[in-house]
Amino acid sequence: MTMSAEQVRCCKTCRHRQGCLIKGTMIFFLYIQTGRDRELRRIQDDLDEHLGCPKWEAA
Repeated sequence: MTMSAEQVRCCKTCRHRQGCLIKGTMIFFLYIQTGRDRELRRIQDDLDEHLGCPKWEAA
């Protein structure tokens, strides 16, 4: 059974994925500010969190 974009609410299926300020802010606070910036190369494309985003829209 496959899930539609409406059912999978994550960054990868969001219309605003490329310019999302919420995702950028989350990356800053979770990785850059805490000194974990080396991990960004590994997880940047795999970061798949919606964090209850009120701005999520299907791509």
